[in-house]
Amino acid sequence: MPFSVKIYRFISILIVPFTNFFLFFRVLRNKEDKLRKKERFGISKIQNNNNEIIWFHAASVGETLSILPIVKILSKNESNILITTVTQTSSSIISKRFPKSVVHQYVPFDSPLYIKRFLSNWNPKIAIFIESEIWPNLIIETKKNKTAIILANARITKKSFGGWSRFPASIKYLLSLFDTTIAQDRKTLERLIELGSEKVKFFGNLKHDSEKLPFDSNKLKSLIESVGNKDILLASSTHKGEEEIIFSAYKELNNPERDLLLVIAPRHPERGKEIGKIADNFGFNESDIVFRSEGKLPKDNSKLYIYDTIGELGEIYEISEYVIMGGSFVTKGGHNPIEPAKFRTAIFSGPHYFNFENEYEGLIESKAAKIFKDKIDIDILKDKSEIHKMALNAENYSISSGGVSDLIIKEIKMLMKKNA
Repeated sequence: MPFSVKIYRFISILIVPFTNFFLFFRVLRNKEDKLRKKERFGISKIQNNNNEIIWFHAASVGETLSILPIVKILSKNESNILITTVTQTSSSIISKRFPKSVVHQYVPFDSPLYIKRFLSNWNPKIAIFIESEIWPNLIIETKKNKTAIILANARITKKSFGGWSRFPASIKYLLSLFDTTIAQDRKTLERLIELGSEKVKFFGNLKHDSEKLPFDSNKLKSLIESVGNKDILLASSTHKGEEEIIFSAYKELNNPERDLLLVIAPRHPERGKEIGKIADNFGFNESDIVFRSEGKLPKDNSKLYIYDTIGELGEIYEISEYVIMGGSFVTKGGHNPIEPAKFRTAIFSGPHYFNFENEYEGLIESKAAKIFKDKIDIDILKDKSEIHKMALNAENYSISSGGVSDLIIKEIKMLMKKNA
């Protein structure tokens, strides 16, 4: 075990007495579920009665949704599925969209004590960590438990590659503990090999297999009726500092003949009121703005619809022919463009889409997406014919790039058989 990993493990033991304080402040900020906070210490109210557990660990919403097709197939075969996540939002999604037989737990903090408790109770047969969940103690203790481990849909960004490159012995050691590693794109494949992974494969991005976002047909009908003949300018998953860019584009695009409705769906819905205040600086009156969180629908005179809810993007994607993806005009790395592409929606993005570089390259090559370099190109957004072509191309791309789930399931079954 490399010295730097030993130091990390030593520090993670030393800070155990302080994790209660850390968790207390996270609960105060609504970052943790106070009713289930003990799970972060590896303590569960649910006991595993010698079931053969398949354990998935997915940090947040995107990773959680990406495993839904796999979990559904395995659940049909009566597999016992445990999913751990970090965020409360991902927990909510699991309860709403995943099979009822699936058990959710919050992942323990990365300390040997907490992880040993967790593993002692659940004793999983196999663990599948999704994307970039390379937590040293989590991996080491899981391996000590004689659990097979897969790093699936692995993603190593340029930034994380640079970070791990400073600790070459550590990352090579940690990667060696995975029974197999499955890269989501060729650049990650190359980076993993350079970092020392000797058991790495490339299948493609699991998120391409994600199901179309769900929508309520009654809510959709009401939305269509309320929008009427208005054109829609949709900005999805926006972050602080991006709404100003969207408002400026709206002012240039809107005219009495067009009757344009601006819809902003912030990445963090709690920012809804904040966005309403920003809108004041761009000439929007209080009567122009409608908040989805208040259960209201746009009216004839509405100009701005703030979509400040969780789990309802499906309705608005269904009636929008194009979307400007947020997280790409600030350095957040963008958000998953495949979700709207499945709705036959043309994709527009800012220049910072490094978290989904492979997806955007495929969409751009398929003439389904365009990148705004410094400001939003109003001329492109006015060309309805071009947008319609892009939307069709986006849907076709999303359909043609699936099949990863089946390959990962084969890997899971093969390793489970090997470990029997």
